[in-house]
Amino acid sequence: MITPPATGRRCRIVKPAFALSGRWCRIVMPAFALTLLVVGLMLGAERRSNVKSRIHVRPPLLNESMQEFLVRRGYPFEDHEVLTPDGYILSLQRIPNPGAMPVLLVHGNFFDAWAWISGPNERSPGQQLYEAGFDVWLANNRGTPYGRRHVTLGEGREVDQNAKFWNWTYSTLARNDCPAIVAKVLHETGAERINYVGWSRGTNQAFIAMQDPALKAYFERHINIATMIAPVTYSKHTSSLSLQSLAAARAFDLLHRVWPYGFLSTDADYKPLNWLVQTVCLATGGAVCELVKEQMFGPSPYDDMEVISMGFFSNFPAGTAVKDVQHFMQGVGSGEARFQDFDYGSRDNLAEYGTAAPPRFNLTAIQTPLAFFRGGSTHTLGTHVRENDVYTEIRDHTKMVQELAPGVLKYDKTFRGFSHCTWAGGNAASWQMWWPDFLRVLKRDWRAS
Repeated sequence: MITPPATGRRCRIVKPAFALSGRWCRIVMPAFALTLLVVGLMLGAERRSNVKSRIHVRPPLLNESMQEFLVRRGYPFEDHEVLTPDGYILSLQRIPNPGAMPVLLVHGNFFDAWAWISGPNERSPGQQLYEAGFDVWLANNRGTPYGRRHVTLGEGREVDQNAKFWNWTYSTLARNDCPAIVAKVLHETGAERINYVGWSRGTNQAFIAMQDPALKAYFERHINIATMIAPVTYSKHTSSLSLQSLAAARAFDLLHRVWPYGFLSTDADYKPLNWLVQTVCLATGGAVCELVKEQMFGPSPYDDMEVISMGFFSNFPAGTAVKDVQHFMQGVGSGEARFQDFDYGSRDNLAEYGTAAPPRFNLTAIQTPLAFFRGGSTHTLGTHVRENDVYTEIRDHTKMVQELAPGVLKYDKTFRGFSHCTWAGGNAASWQMWWPDFLRVLKRDWRAS
């Protein structure tokens, strides 16, 4: 088996000040659900009467497995397991096309492999890559419903309040999950190289892995091109007021002190949050889903709320670690723009890294070929540009591009009006805008160029 180099980096355990009780959760969750429902009913009264009659999306059925879903739609399916160097067991799904060029799809935060397949067949990247002749592999990071197993720490709901299990951030995914998943695909297919496709957090973990001194040569050797959809590194200038407010209040610093576990996490066989999202979306004619979508991903005239509500959000949220969100929030807002390892504070950084400040990630060191597909703004508010994709603000994106070595970036295009989720939740017009270019990028042999 092809084994990626190990980095030897271990995470620190931050002990909780206290744990939230089950009684607290039983009180707060219903109250939260009721609040969402009341707000949504007020906003969506005009939409509810005909929402079901308009639905053309065939969403996953309640508790339907990924295999059942894809087979019902006429696609083959395989399920594989990946063991990470630090003991996590991840499910890796495949829409098999043996002998074809492998393409690995890596999801964003709060999602799992469902994000690539749950829309209409004709606008779902997973199915359409298979139709285009690729061997499609669907990754799942730790903490998602398909990544809640560990060789010693337990599995499923056993890990709900296990601080060791949830002690990681996206830099951990880069050093452990990402190379282990790539190695599994190479081993199973016998291919020398694969195409890597990341969306959102699936991009930033790849950026970190590709610049890591212990991993960069491995990725250079085995990745044809890393295609980054809505690439995220710097996030200082995010246009989301919700993210800015949470970062300014250091909300996740506080939350991690009292709840160092999963955030919006769920188990593959028990998904009350997913059921809640679907119920509230339907009951409010999609109003609540649209509010959530615009706060989390940004507005877009191309987003198809029927596809997003019934397909894209059908397995949302998939969960992550509180510490992972805390890490992201450290880069938002005031101060210098930073793309760096987790910041424990100067004293603890000295113990963890040997320096008072966490190490910066060196984007200039990346030599793996890259392609960027980014959503951009359609209008301004005074002198301020309002971005449709709240995570890829132009100043942050420009800083990232400027730090790359010459010749590494093979394709870089901004699609005006696209939000962070238009790529898998957009209408037919948006699909025709980006998909042909995307296929051309993946079908080219960039090592021969």
